[in-house]
Amino acid sequence: MTCGPCPPGEEPGNFRQHEIAKFPGGKRDRDKYLQAMRRADNDEFGPLGELIARSVTTNLYRFVMPAVAGPVKLVPLPALATRDVTEDALRVAAARGRLRAVKGDDGMWRSSKKWVNEYLKSRHRRS
Repeated sequence: MTCGPCPPGEEPGNFRQHEIAKFPGGKRDRDKYLQAMRRADNDEFGPLGELIARSVTTNLYRFVMPAVAGPVKLVPLPALATRDVTEDALRVAAARGRLRAVKGDDGMWRSSKKWVNEYLKSRHRRS
């Protein structure tokens, strides 16, 4: 598979050489991304596709779902994580009964913006 139009005199097919795909992930995913790009250069596209799919899913949970859901609609906890509270902290709070949340048939915890805000106001802060 070729990477698309190449400058005159260059051989097609090397994704990394032409830097066609820039990965929007953070620094922690950089090594995984580069390894997936190397594998894509050898016609093994699965790892790169998986990395891109995970990035899209993460961004949907982080940005789109909270914007669309409104304050009372139940959404998965990853969609409600912020800089102040991580997904893990929300999951632990839900499991301990400190955060109002519902565990679905799929095993995923769901809560609302309103419930998370109530939890954040009531939780003990360490000094």
